[in-house]
Amino acid sequence: MMDKVNTCRQKGFSLVELMVSMVIGLVIILGAGQLFLNGFQSFRQVETLGDKQAALTFVSDVLVREIRRGEFDPDRYELRNAEDGESCTLFDTVDDQPIVDGLSDKSGCSGKLSVTPDAGSVDGLHRVTLTLQGEASAFEFYAMNRTAAVSGGGAGEDNDSGNSGNSGNSGNSGNSGNSGNSGNGGNGGNGGNGGNGNNGKDGCWPPGKCK
Repeated sequence: MMDKVNTCRQKGFSLVELMVSMVIGLVIILGAGQLFLNGFQSFRQVETLGDKQAALTFVSDVLVREIRRGEFDPDRYELRNAEDGESCTLFDTVDDQPIVDGLSDKSGCSGKLSVTPDAGSVDGLHRVTLTLQGEASAFEFYAMNRTAAVSGGGAGEDNDSGNSGNSGNSGNSGNSGNSGNSGNGGNGGNGGNGGNGNNGKDGCWPPGKCK
């Protein structure tokens, strides 16, 4: 009879075993949840960074294209409050439409686009400064007006052409010296000047021996 009672008591899990199993299960669940949360946060950060890069790329493409063509108007673009109420939008006053969101400005989205013409005392070089939302430092990039760049390069080519012409004149002077040597067997050329060449034009040397 006692053997049957002991056998019944040994069936199933004890309270301690159940508590240990629950603790292990909770640890596994918490670890899996933490991994999921970290992955979700990383995904949101990558998505936000991608949106910022896309906004910066789009704005730079628009501005660089207009600056290179010489069609840029600094009064055309201004910063306004975006629809989300958290960032600034670059607004085109000519076409009366927003271009891109995700920008930031110290003036509170009520100022002009920061563009410095003739940056570094270089004609046609523009420096554009943009600040993205959530970024402490501003981004700067440069764009060059093609017309101003070509005009500056043309002046340099004209100067080079003038120098080449001067070199040609020097060569003509050397040819004159060679003409002076043609009147004798080469002794006149040793004198190093045109006078010796003129002394040999009669075809004799020294001059006192000539009739």
